[in-house]
Order: sequence, then structure tokens, then C-alpha cells
Amino acid sequence: MQDMDLWDASVVDESSLSDNRVLIVGGGKMGAAILDGLANVFEPGRITVSEPDDMRRAELQHRYAEINTISGLDQIEDHSYLAEDWIILAVKPQIMGEVLDDINRIGCQSVVISVAVGIAIEQLQESLPLASIIRIMPNLPVMIGEGMVLLAAGDRATSEQIDAVADACYELGDVSFIDEADIDICAAISGSGPAYFALVIDALEQAGVAAGLSSSLARELAITTMMGTADMLDMTGEDPLDLAKAVQSPGGTTERAVATLEEHGLSNMFASAIDAAIERARELKDGA
Repeated sequence: MQDMDLWDASVVDESSLSDNRVLIVGGGKMGAAILDGLANVFEPGRITVSEPDDMRRAELQHRYAEINTISGLDQIEDHSYLAEDWIILAVKPQIMGEVLDDINRIGCQSVVISVAVGIAIEQLQESLPLASIIRIMPNLPVMIGEGMVLLAAGDRATSEQIDAVADACYELGDVSFIDEADIDICAAISGSGPAYFALVIDALEQAGVAAGLSSSLARELAITTMMGTADMLDMTGEDPLDLAKAVQSPGGTTERAVATLEEHGLSNMFASAIDAAIERARELKDGA
């Protein structure tokens, strides 16, 4: 695996993107999170969201009154919409084939950005032979602009197209360029990671409550401590194990607590979780 290259947000002028048009296919949590970020870059009137659920479509329309919403791609009358600018595929892998068929029937020569797990760039290029394909893997914190977006590009995507997509994604959080071969591994940490950390916070909260704290205080302690530790590691570049050792005094409370975690196989549990996520991504790639 190669190291990730973090995106330099100064490369592209955002004003050069504002006149583009964007079609987001899928208005679920991730599609809406992407919409939140792109609304800071593109004119809302130049964004269209395709979402079949009436209630969800109404919610998105209420949040951004100027965006366009449609229930399906068959409602796109201006076919040049799919001949230029961007199409973002924020749908589940299980229905991607149907969506690609719809797009291909209309004709697509635009930049297509896929958020789907387990669907390779090569597969997308075969289905959309005239499009430039870019895959992104955002995680859930992009909903508040604090996420991580993994980006891999197909060989038909130009450097200008890649830079423009990366610049827009920077509104969602940090952007890292990776080899597509590593995307399942990276996503098992970055994409699934918020679930792991949320479970750790919940476990600490429940342990605090069992020991006599209020739920609100225990949760606040857990969240604040996790955020502070992450910021400290990020700012100092310190090795996590060195920080863990620095907190432990010989014969102290933290040393005993850490020994208990190790006794219960904490590292092995996370390693197994990562392996399971990678395996499932590969199953999805095979259509399972």
C-alpha cells in the first residue's frame, strides 16, 4: 500500500466551478451530505438531485429551495445535462446496475463520480464508455464538513477534472488521493471508522453509568477525551503507542486499565473488524 497524498486546496479556484451543473443520483444520507458540501461551491440552481422517495425529496427541497429535484432520471428532458459537468452516483451498490443503464440509455460524456462500495472504476468505465470516472469514499463526518474523502481516478479522467473534483470535495473535509487497489482497505478504516469510534464512546458511557455517573456526563467525558486525543496526535505527529505509554504511570490506574484491554484482545478485535469490512467490500464487488 502506498501512502496517501493529502489534497492541497489552493490548487483550484472555486469560482471556476460555480457555473458547472451537478446531478446527484440518490438523496440518502450520503447524497445529502455531499449536497451540503457542494452547495457551498456551486450555485444551488445548478444542482439537481434524483430521489424516488417523495418525502425525502421534499425534505431536500425544503433545505435548499433553489435546487432541482426529480424522482427519476427519466424526467431529465435536457440530455445535454448528461453530456457535460458532473454526475454523482450516491446509490447502493445493489441498484447501481439499473442506474448505469438509465444513464447510458440517455447518453453520458460527463465526469461521473461514484460513491458506491465495491464497484470498480473499470466496471463503471465499461458501462459508461464516454465518461471520465472518479471514485470517492466519504465517511459520515462529511455531514458536518469534518470528514475524510478518499479519491481514486480512472485513466480517462484528466488532471483538471481530478483537481476540480478534489477541490469541491474539500468542502466535505480532508481529501486524500489513493490507489484504487487500496480503496477497500482504506474504507474499512476511514469509511467504517465512525461506527467503531461511536461504539467505543457508547461503551465508555455505559461503563461510566454502571460505575455511578450520569449518562450525559459519561458521554461528555468520552467524546471530549476522544476529540482531544485525536487533535493532539494530529497536531504533534506523535506515535499513538507513545502517547498511550505517556498516560500510564507504573503501577497506576491507566496501566491496569490498558492491561485489561490487551487481555481482552482489543487489537485483535479491531484487526478482525477491518478484515471483515474488507471481505464484505470484495463480496459486493462480486455481486454477493
